Amino acid sequence: MDRAIDIAQTKGRLVMWVLAPPAKTNGYYGPVETRIPHANQLAIDAAPRHAGMDFVDWRVIAAPDGSYTDSLPDGTGKLVTVRHADGLHFTPAGMRVLADLTLSSVEKSWQAAGGRHA
Repeated sequence: MDRAIDIAQTKGRLVMWVLAPPAKTNGYYGPVETRIPHANQLAIDAAPRHAGMDFVDWRVIAAPDGSYTDSLPDGTGKLVTVRHADGLHFTPAGMRVLADLTLSSVEKSWQAAGGRHA
């Protein structure tokens, strides 16, 4: 991971890591439920070793306590399904949330980095 981040950061490139939300697959995809928090923690732990590395935090696609949820309130408070029945993939509504979050996170980090580029 450290080597990949070092390579990605060459020439001042902005590097962002996506932190994945919890899943609930009942084992269909193997032990992904336990791997997601572990992978997220590896990235979080790597950040202090790589100045300027930032995150897109998709963990917001979760219940208020951080656990898995398949639906979230929209802007009007109506519950909308954001995860498919497989407990891993996202519905179109969930993809919209993630797209908006990703764009916002990248723009914020880009501005904080002074808009540098390779």
